[in-house]
Amino acid sequence: MSQDTAGQLKALIEKIEGELEEARLLRIELSEQAAIMTVAAREIDRLRELSAEFGKIAKKASRGDWMRSGQLAKEMNMSRSTIWRYYQKGLIPGYQINPQGHVYFSLSEVCAALERSNDV
Repeated sequence: MSQDTAGQLKALIEKIEGELEEARLLRIELSEQAAIMTVAAREIDRLRELSAEFGKIAKKASRGDWMRSGQLAKEMNMSRSTIWRYYQKGLIPGYQINPQGHVYFSLSEVCAALERSNDV
C-alpha cells in the first residue's frame, strides 16, 4: 500500500471516528431532551390535575360557606384545637391552597362529614 493511500485511509478513519463521536453526542443530547420532555409532560399533567381541583374548590367557594378554623370553631361551638385534631385525623375535610397557606373549611362539608362519622 502506498504512503498516499495509507494517509487517505487514515484521514478517512479519523473522519468516520469524528462523525461517530458527533452522532454519539447527538444521541446523548436527544436522550436528555427526551427526559426533559417526559418530566415536562408529567408537570403539565400535574398542573391539569391541580387546575381541576382548584376549579372544584372555586365552585364550592362560590357557595359562600368557607371559613378558617377559628370561624368554624365558633360556628360549631367547638374549640379550635378540636377542629384541628379532627382535620389532622381526617375526620373533617379542609383545603389548603398551597403548603404554607391557610386551611379553609366548608361548613356544609364539615357538617356532612361529622354526621357520617361514628367517631365524633
